[in-house]
Amino acid sequence: MPGDNPRSRGKKAARCSVYGGCVRILLLGGTADSRHIADELTARGHEVLVSMAGRTAAARASAARVGGFGGPEGLAAHLTEEHTGAVVDATHPFADRMHHNAAAGCAAAKVPLIRFERPGWRTHRFAEEWVWVGSHAAAAGAAAGHPGTKLLTVGRQPLSHYLELHPVVARIAEADATTYPPDWQILEARGPFGLDDELDLLSSTNASVLVTKDSGGDSTAAKLDAAHQLQIPVVMVARPAPPAGVVTATSIAEVLAALG
Repeated sequence: MPGDNPRSRGKKAARCSVYGGCVRILLLGGTADSRHIADELTARGHEVLVSMAGRTAAARASAARVGGFGGPEGLAAHLTEEHTGAVVDATHPFADRMHHNAAAGCAAAKVPLIRFERPGWRTHRFAEEWVWVGSHAAAAGAAAGHPGTKLLTVGRQPLSHYLELHPVVARIAEADATTYPPDWQILEARGPFGLDDELDLLSSTNASVLVTKDSGGDSTAAKLDAAHQLQIPVVMVARPAPPAGVVTATSIAEVLAALG
């Protein structure tokens, strides 16, 4: 289409091959995938607004918009006011509330929504060895049966579900002012992590069990190979069910193909 090039970003020439007339795209981000998607969409001439919850310093530094929308109603109002042509939800697979708010807000504003869902670890070669559970509460219960140190790599927000476990080493991307039990050790580290890193972590902490969640992707998958190599049990929290009726893309290429 004439004028559909990187210099036309934000003009009426921007288009959307599936949905049509896609002038502005709201990208709900917070993941490495979302940054790649934003770069690719911008290069294709789309006007992209990246929005993040802003829970970490890294997110606050990289987002064009930080903070919530005020629920589905607030999101719908924003989409209408900004004449948004499509929304791409590339938030974390466990950002359940955001997924449902995005679905409801887009439905109310009649704005197309694509959910980017990176492949999970259900098909991982060692997945059948793990104990799969449906919630963090269930994961804490499963981990309680293992004496010794529990290694948690479930993120910062869910840690409240695990406070009855002792002793614990919890690796999180960014610590806050929360006070944890005295026999808890909080490790601040941000991936990607290599196999040697994860072997060292599991060995140095003398972990008796690894508790993690099905984030998927490659940047934090080495811990699963390390646990298998060291014969350390894994408790895996399954992903929450996605909102019904939302178009889902499982690769960045699928997102780009849908949005042109």
